[in-house]
Amino acid sequence: INGANRRGGTRVYFDESTQTRIYVHAEGYDGQQVSFCPGSAFASATNSIVFCHDEIFPDIIAHEYGHAVTNCVYNPGGTCQGIESGNVPTKALSEAFSDVNGEAFEYHQTGSADWMAGSLHVNGPTRDLINPHDFIDEWGYRYAQRFYDEYFDCTDSPNTGGYYANATVIGHAGYLLSEGGSFNGCDVQAQ
Repeated sequence: INGANRRGGTRVYFDESTQTRIYVHAEGYDGQQVSFCPGSAFASATNSIVFCHDEIFPDIIAHEYGHAVTNCVYNPGGTCQGIESGNVPTKALSEAFSDVNGEAFEYHQTGSADWMAGSLHVNGPTRDLINPHDFIDEWGYRYAQRFYDEYFDCTDSPNTGGYYANATVIGHAGYLLSEGGSFNGCDVQAQ
């Protein structure tokens, strides 16, 4: 991919199309903590990636850039304006792609991947791609590791309709493809 927007960057305006704008916030405009800190995001309104100052790690950087890719691919007209909020399955796939992209970049940069999304995040990791069931989110939900899993979330839960909990189905598959292992009674060979 030649940039998330197929023109070398994430920006959609012709004169800026080869750019990817990244903003790092140490504090908000009024000296207080930015509302999403701790956190990071691909801001589809500005086609920019935003981080808090203590979250600049390979897996988090590549995770957010992964959102730029999926937002631009999902809207191939070049708008990169994001996936509509009601599209939970597509948002789960976007989260999963971003998690795997983050771990692949972490491996590229450090020589190893821990398969914990955001492992160096100030509040700790956000998802465990090796053992999704072992991770409990801030609302008390566990993460799914397969489609017909007791933790696969098809409801309108506080976990944003399940797209974070369901992302680990693909994220766990990405881990198994990379590292191998045993799952659901089958031995998976690393690819």
